[in-house]
Amino acid sequence: MKMMKRLVILLISLAMLAACAEKSILNAGSGVFIIAKPNIAGMIGYASSVREEMAKEADQFAKKHGKVAHAISFEEVLNTSGRFGTIEYKFKLVDEVTRKDLEKIPANQTRSIATTESVSEESILRPELLPQSNEQDAIAIIIGIENYKRAPKADFAKNDAKLFYRYAVRRLGIPANRIKLLLDSEADQAGIIKAVRNWLPLHINEGKTKVFLFYSGHGLPSKDGKDLYFLPHETDMDLIEETGINQKTVLNSIDRSKPQSVIFFVDSCFSGISKKGESLIPGARPVTLFSNSFHAPAGFTALTASGPQQISSASQELRHGIFSYHLMKGMEGYADRNNDGEITSGELAEYVSINVKRGAMEINRLQEPQLIGDEKRVIVAR
Repeated sequence: MKMMKRLVILLISLAMLAACAEKSILNAGSGVFIIAKPNIAGMIGYASSVREEMAKEADQFAKKHGKVAHAISFEEVLNTSGRFGTIEYKFKLVDEVTRKDLEKIPANQTRSIATTESVSEESILRPELLPQSNEQDAIAIIIGIENYKRAPKADFAKNDAKLFYRYAVRRLGIPANRIKLLLDSEADQAGIIKAVRNWLPLHINEGKTKVFLFYSGHGLPSKDGKDLYFLPHETDMDLIEETGINQKTVLNSIDRSKPQSVIFFVDSCFSGISKKGESLIPGARPVTLFSNSFHAPAGFTALTASGPQQISSASQELRHGIFSYHLMKGMEGYADRNNDGEITSGELAEYVSINVKRGAMEINRLQEPQLIGDEKRVIVAR
């Protein structure tokens, strides 16, 4: 009997070793390649040796093509069960001259595990590798305004929205034809108002449909500090109340359609300061988004990027707003604190808050995400 147990253990060990040896090199396009191998439990504890092994393979692969392998990232990737299933080493084939130029990047801009090259516009988030959530009765309006006509740029806001669209399909289970995505010039005042007043009601089953809103861009308070405005693409800073969109206008329009619930993610601050720290309007009064005087619609929950008098920061390394990046990482499963397969607004807020505070501190800023509403509301279902 003991011999049989030993034989079984030996066979399992051999199978694990064989799995470790199985690698594949994937062509990710634009000269970028990925070495992928199964992540056997505990293997990431030997990250340095695994990274070294993969780096050697990347160099060998590059030599075959007369190039040099420039490392981009080394990370763990979730499998379809929502657990770590693969270790990936991402690299780019470059010429020797290009490699020397890349190595001139200052040390404080070097990337560590789970980060990527700042010279690339591609996001390091990989929603296509995540399990597909069951389709639900839900719709989403996703807005990302990075390049304003008359205001400073909102760094990576467009990237935030484009990636959140993919997470909405993959993790929120929203059919692509029930998502309205508005980017830059598409998100002008008319475009946003039409989406909220005309498009959204057509897709709501009264009392049954969940509404998700995602906004990444600038926000400002009114001159008296009593109202808050989202800034469309063409907003005139001297005419905020005429060319901006009042938060009450958006939420009152949604409330009239009587959805089951409204979940709002806001990667914007209302302190009058841009993501870079530039003043949008001198003397703007910082106010709290969804303040105590705000009457929330039934079933309303919001997770916002920062508190009053704080800046909603963006990261050059992450290629996203810090809040948006950690929001999406949390949706991948990292925020599922009790491992029950569901992510509630409270779990998501806790995960996002911890990581956003840490990320903001690294650039000497204070940023504290805020949760308004029901902390038990399920965001990502089983």
